[in-house]
Amino acid sequence: MAITRIITPGVTDDAVTLDKMAPGTDGNLITYDASGNPVAVATGNAGQILTSAGAGAPPTFATAASTNPYTAQSNTESGYIKLVGGVIIQWGLFGTFGIASSGTVTFATTFPSNCWTVVAGLWNNNTNNLYSLVVTRTPSTSQFDWYQNDTGNTGRVGTYIAVGK
Repeated sequence: MAITRIITPGVTDDAVTLDKMAPGTDGNLITYDASGNPVAVATGNAGQILTSAGAGAPPTFATAASTNPYTAQSNTESGYIKLVGGVIIQWGLFGTFGIASSGTVTFATTFPSNCWTVVAGLWNNNTNNLYSLVVTRTPSTSQFDWYQNDTGNTGRVGTYIAVGK
């Protein structure tokens, strides 16, 4: 739809009302070009947003940025999710052990710069008492070390959640 400027002598302020305007398409918008002339903005599609490039450029409709809060994920028993902004949350199970043991767990994916924290625990597949499992030193970007002091039971499985960036 083209809009042309009609200069009519004697048109007073507020004399042009909605009922005097030409019909348009539902969703059409009117703006002004760099010369101050009215122009129609092309109608967008469902889900698009109106964006501005600033003075001197007509606004346009664009597809909205993804609202997806993650950029990658691994839907496995030991996996990870990368959030928008770079934060990574990892989780996993490790080992089947008992009788005072220790080891190293390698993360599902390496943290690019820093592992902030690891929370580790024991999963018990029997009815015996649980003992502690601890992270024994500051984790690296790719792994952490653990120790558990259970001296009389077997069938323990370690679990962890790690957060970093």
